[in-house]
Amino acid sequence: MPFDIHGPNSHCAIGFAEEAIFALPERFGFSCPVLMRLSERFYEDTSLWADDILQLRKEMTELHDAYMDGLLRRKVVTAREPSVRARISADLSARDPLCVVLDAIRAVCDDALASGEAVQCCGD
Repeated sequence: MPFDIHGPNSHCAIGFAEEAIFALPERFGFSCPVLMRLSERFYEDTSLWADDILQLRKEMTELHDAYMDGLLRRKVVTAREPSVRARISADLSARDPLCVVLDAIRAVCDDALASGEAVQCCGD
């Protein structure tokens, strides 16, 4: 079930293991209209332009932050020192498949915004 998101110079693939990304907005009670539109149009080719790309990036940031908060609680991270907590968060984020894909989508958005080009999305 790959879902591909292409920027001008970057690419992100959402595979079977990461498909839970489409359920995160409901899980956290967020409205993520761009992500939900992509989910609804999973098998259609979809282009996103500047406003939608900015919104998708914002959605990915909100979902990443909420997901990381939960991940830190589940891993029972009790560090209070901001620099220690940041290092632990970065390590967990780099190893967690959902965090990796959320970050990859943000990178594709940044790529498209920097070049002024569209993001192309399509699923199999």
